[in-house]
Amino acid sequence: MYYPTTFDTIIKTKIYTHGADVDGVSCAILAIIAFPNVDYELFANPEELNKKLEEDLNTHKLDNYNSVFITDLPVFKENLGRINNTKELRRKVVIIDHHIRTIDEGAPNYDFCFVQEKLDERFTCATELFYRWLYMKSFVFDLSEMFDYVEHVRQNDTWDWRDKGDFGDFSHKLSYLLNEIGENEYINNFYKKLLYEPILKFSKSDEEVIKRHEEKAKEELKKATNNIEYFVDKDNNKVAVLFAPYFLRNEIPDYIRKTHRPYEISYVIIVSLDVCKYGQKSFRRVDGVCDLNRITAKMNGGGHKNSARVMISKTQREKMDSFDDQKEALQYIVNQKYDENN
Repeated sequence: MYYPTTFDTIIKTKIYTHGADVDGVSCAILAIIAFPNVDYELFANPEELNKKLEEDLNTHKLDNYNSVFITDLPVFKENLGRINNTKELRRKVVIIDHHIRTIDEGAPNYDFCFVQEKLDERFTCATELFYRWLYMKSFVFDLSEMFDYVEHVRQNDTWDWRDKGDFGDFSHKLSYLLNEIGENEYINNFYKKLLYEPILKFSKSDEEVIKRHEEKAKEELKKATNNIEYFVDKDNNKVAVLFAPYFLRNEIPDYIRKTHRPYEISYVIIVSLDVCKYGQKSFRRVDGVCDLNRITAKMNGGGHKNSARVMISKTQREKMDSFDDQKEALQYIVNQKYDENN
């Protein structure tokens, strides 16, 4: 891989990363800080990424870049094989991720992949792995603000922010800000903070946006959780299922954990119709010990042990919408396997 200097503005870097959460967009921020000329592309899920990556491989678009990073999303085995079979791509591509599915797709078999679910006996994230890689290669320096931001992102992504006081509260609220201002503004916002501000903190404008989000989330949470249905899965786990906006996917399990303890809910499935083309099912652990990654993998989804997701196809969405009864619609959709061809 070519190592650019500050003045090599014609040298181009590409990063494909997850655009739906703080971890993915923070990888884009690190790339922009580390390299002089970066194109970033954000994807909602692995299916979108791999479709675009296959297209770019077919049209040789990566020939225009000296280095290519793929972070926080699994690359499927077919694309891994294509990269590995081309010497030029093996030289310039670096894949960094922490998802179990990336391991299942065979990424650890390739020396251009850096995949770990845990570091130092606790869960890691793509931002932390990418930061360590950049630091090891001397592309970034060990600045306290940068180090703190990376830890905030890790706590946010792994849910380790709980019981961490004000530091953890800051970590959790990063998602609120991202949900309200969008990926591109968030990237620009924290790029400036990390490079030009002496102390990492929310601005007055940030705090106003976060407060607005909290008020909206409280109202929407109450509305969504009034219509929870309950099912038992094949492994005898009790499951709460509901329709809710995508931005509530990480607030709902906490709410259920606090208010539904007598029901002993193992996990919740949030069916969101306002994300992806036809919707998505977000699986979040509540009180159970089940492995949500393994459960969703059987439906062509995936993620982590405590949080995972499965997309909804066009055919499934049309069938689900045909039910007049909410419970019947949810009962139909929860066990559906995603099939891109449909």
